[in-house]
Amino acid sequence: MNNNQNKLDIKALETWLWDAARKLHGPIDVLSKYRLGPDDVKPNTLFIEDAVVLLQEAEEERQKADEKMKAISEELGV
Repeated sequence: MNNNQNKLDIKALETWLWDAARKLHGPIDVLSKYRLGPDDVKPNTLFIEDAVVLLQEAEEERQKADEKMKAISEELGV
C-alpha cells in the first residue's frame, strides 16, 4: 500500500470533520440569536409608538410656552 493513499490533506480532513459535526449536532444557525420574532417586535413597536406620542405632546407644549413668552415679551415691550 502506498503511504500517500493513507494520508488526508487538510481540506479533506476539515470537510470530513465538519460533516461529522453537522451529523452529530444538526445544522447550526449562527444568526438565530439576532433574529426577531413576533413576540420581540410587538413590545418594541408599542414602545416606539408611545415615544412618538410623547414627543408630539412635548412639541405642542413647547409651542404653547413659546406663544406665551412671545405674548409676555410684547406686553413688556421687549
